[in-house]
Amino acid sequence: MARFTLSQARASNRAAVQRLQAALEGYSPRQLEQAGSRTLAGARRRFEPAAKRIIRGSYNVKASELSGKFRVLTGGDTDGEYIALQADTRATPLIRFAGRWGGRARVNGRWAQSASAQIRRGGRKIYLSAFIATLNGTRRMVVRQLQRDGGGKRDPRNRLRSLTGPSPYQMLEGDQDANARAVADEVNAFIARELPRQLRLLRKTR
Repeated sequence: MARFTLSQARASNRAAVQRLQAALEGYSPRQLEQAGSRTLAGARRRFEPAAKRIIRGSYNVKASELSGKFRVLTGGDTDGEYIALQADTRATPLIRFAGRWGGRARVNGRWAQSASAQIRRGGRKIYLSAFIATLNGTRRMVVRQLQRDGGGKRDPRNRLRSLTGPSPYQMLEGDQDANARAVADEVNAFIARELPRQLRLLRKTR
């Protein structure tokens, strides 16, 4: 089950200033509320697609892997109404980042190289002693566990440890919250355009 945490991706409709300007132009409170609700509804629909696109610009993960990993919240504070994005904090299986392994067959007289993955676009990494196996019906990139005594020997019960990469939450935050800020900037820009447009539409139908 997903574990969601609030991210830094947050957008406000700047309702106080916009509605004051609209009120001076003769809009009713009902019309102002209607325009604000429509604007936030449009912004909610854009939040998750924007997050997926921006994440995939730097992380080598399929869009389908990010489906269902975000939730959009609506709230209000002293700055007015806002929407914010929550993201799943569970680590993503490493194999989802284009994991590869040559298999057990020998290559030019030597065993195939350890499995590799590409978390960030443009840089593939080899994970020492890693290989791909099926665990509980799911393909995973794994390594054999070592004994706890620190001797470097394999666990006699031949246990496997699944390797993981960053969670959707970590990918959304990015380097120094850069991805979260980019998502928030995009949604805020939409709100800044959409609220006046909704008010103009109401003017035409009055």
